[in-house]
Amino acid sequence: MTGAPRVTVVVVSFEAREALLAALPDPCWPVALDPLGEALDSPTLARRLARLREEWPHPVAFLIGSDLGLDPAAVAASRWRLSLGPLTLSHELARLVLYEQLFRCLSIEAGLSYHRALV
Repeated sequence: MTGAPRVTVVVVSFEAREALLAALPDPCWPVALDPLGEALDSPTLARRLARLREEWPHPVAFLIGSDLGLDPAAVAASRWRLSLGPLTLSHELARLVLYEQLFRCLSIEAGLSYHRALV
């Protein structure tokens, strides 16, 4: 990969659907963080994001809802639904978990020793 990573994290409250959709870069690949979304382990997520970054030359925007979740229209506008697990997380904690997983994915892709796979 050349240049800066094209990852955008957008945090939005349930009431701000229009503001969320207006704030997204155009074009972008919106990913809704949704408990009903696809649950992946870190190596699989790293492979999926690496492939997406190779094939999609525009920003990837992760959409995080409030304690009420994401507005259904924001979920419907997403191209991928990703689950961080079945637990209910505050949006601040969900953002932190997402940042750590993005760092872990980039570390896996770069071959750094940050990620230690279970044996």
